Amino acid sequence: MIFLFYDKYKCRNCGHDIAVNDDGVFHAELNTEATSTVRDISLTVTCPVEGCVCPSPEKDNEPTRELIEVIPSARRLMGSLRDEGYNFVTAAADIIDNSIQAGAKEIRILMEFNGDHSWFQIADDGKGMTGAELTEAMRFGSEREYEANELGKFGLGLKTASISQCRKLTVASRSATHGNEIEIRQLNIDRIMDSNRWEIISISKEDYSDILWKYLIDHHGTIVMWESLDRMMQYDPPDGMRARKGFVRLARDLEKHIRMIFHRFLSGELGDDRKISISINGTPLEPWDPFARKEKTVKVAEKTIAVVGYDNVFKVHYTAYVLPPKEKFSSSAAFSDTAGPKGWNLQQGFYIYRENRMIQSGGWCRMRVPDEHTKLARIALDLGKDADFSLGLNIMKTSITLPPNLKADLEPMVASVIKQARGAYEPEKNRTPPVSTNPPTIQQQSEPIGRDIRIELGRSESSFTGPVSSMETDQPRVTEKISKSLASSLERAAVKAGETDALRRIRMALIKDDPIAASKIGW
Repeated sequence: MIFLFYDKYKCRNCGHDIAVNDDGVFHAELNTEATSTVRDISLTVTCPVEGCVCPSPEKDNEPTRELIEVIPSARRLMGSLRDEGYNFVTAAADIIDNSIQAGAKEIRILMEFNGDHSWFQIADDGKGMTGAELTEAMRFGSEREYEANELGKFGLGLKTASISQCRKLTVASRSATHGNEIEIRQLNIDRIMDSNRWEIISISKEDYSDILWKYLIDHHGTIVMWESLDRMMQYDPPDGMRARKGFVRLARDLEKHIRMIFHRFLSGELGDDRKISISINGTPLEPWDPFARKEKTVKVAEKTIAVVGYDNVFKVHYTAYVLPPKEKFSSSAAFSDTAGPKGWNLQQGFYIYRENRMIQSGGWCRMRVPDEHTKLARIALDLGKDADFSLGLNIMKTSITLPPNLKADLEPMVASVIKQARGAYEPEKNRTPPVSTNPPTIQQQSEPIGRDIRIELGRSESSFTGPVSSMETDQPRVTEKISKSLASSLERAAVKAGETDALRRIRMALIKDDPIAASKIGW
């Protein structure tokens, strides 16, 4: 016995039911018991009923079906959306992207430590939003068209970046073109978890602290405020000294990140109409130029490459630099600052920009490994939004993958830059080091960036002092009873091999994972 399964259609002209089997045979009489769900709605079906004037071929008969809207569980999905991969500085940078594309010229960042009641705020003088626009902006996957040079992409940044760090997101805005009303909307995770509904709260300014909206009395623009900072303030007690110092470190890490990521906007090199100012708690931020173009840096190559992507052809502008060795910098401080947040070795490589906003800061995209002898090589790759799909840009706008054909084009050009960078490094390598009775320490060699503050180790009662940066910690104080000979020998060997940065990372990992073993070594 053969069972035929049919797809069910209805003629647009006469309303007659039509069945189509897997072979495409039309049946005027429908066997309802043998009818299955619609399998191929793109199949053109014409009515076989005699006398029926069928629609034109361009208008297919529509299948009879029921559409059911399935709304994701707000309670279940919210937890996943909080874990998209942001950290504090990348989340804050995503909010700044929105300010820049809103035409802001001044961006003010405020950070207030107050234990559980600490808050973070970004205010701009951009074009602002009406109530309807603000409501749409608070939607996950907000619907809007992005201009060619805008930094946004997914319609998720404001929400996913914010909830990755806090449980309460409040946004106030005043439109530059539609009246003087200050509109306020709030997304409260605790409320969503209780109601299991995708809902936001509309708030009048009289019902909220003027800390949020007072800037908008004299300005149009938008203010984004984070409260209930559960991801930023994971300290017990939340108002203790460790929590306060941790909050300060976040501010310093953010300062370094903003100076780097948005340096083209801060410096004004894009033109006066795109220059912006950014401050943190009233302190203006100066741009950090990864190519140290005010020093004796040499531009060794510049070229535009046409790349065949998945669905288009996009252009990559390639500019290669070889930075000067330490003795040719204008000052030791300038050399230390140019090392960047991750240090000289890890800051070599590609600096990838999307619409002039830095996406990647250093690294060779798996084309080679960092090397002490090539640390002076830094290359700018400039891309437009048309390359997003081919390069797999992620939601945080912090990671891309270079396609194989682009890597093939870059390979000979990178090899040339590497050769020149090695040549510039050789005088530094062959320089006779000053004789010292004390062995050089890793701190002296790497010249880390930062200010002196005292912090406590999380897994012991020990504490240490020294500069703090986003990518490194410092040596804990060691009692006089512990021998330093092994540590000194390792450090001397690392200096000789040009691997001080690698040894520093090993020391950091060992201190974190096995502090007892680290102390026995002398760390």
